[in-house]
Amino acid sequence: MAFKVVSSVTVHYKRVVNYAPFLLPTRDTVMEKYLANVKKYVPNPIEDAVESLVNHLRLALANRDSSTVAATDPEELAGIRSGYCSVNLDLTSEQADAAIQKVCEIMKGDKAKCRVTFYYLLAQESDTMHRVAG
Repeated sequence: MAFKVVSSVTVHYKRVVNYAPFLLPTRDTVMEKYLANVKKYVPNPIEDAVESLVNHLRLALANRDSSTVAATDPEELAGIRSGYCSVNLDLTSEQADAAIQKVCEIMKGDKAKCRVTFYYLLAQESDTMHRVAG
């Protein structure tokens, strides 16, 4: 994994104090991680679509709990249906439910379902990939 070194610098009474550097993953490392996860289900994913989803979901991906989808939680699936499917993919409730069911079936082997992969497969199953990649 590639990391970028970042220093935390504070000015204290006109004196610069360097704290121990900490490591942040680079953008390429993050993309590789999510692209590899999508490739478990799609042999040749559209990289622009994955990158777009990573950028769209960057706040959710920062938290381990929100970076995964709980497919057994009806409230979470309702949130995905009314949020992502309705707003971003422009699907009706019935279309969204059908796509969510298909994706849950496809990903049933994964205990922790990656949100980027889940959303990518939603777009693919509902034939709305042009809304994600474009």
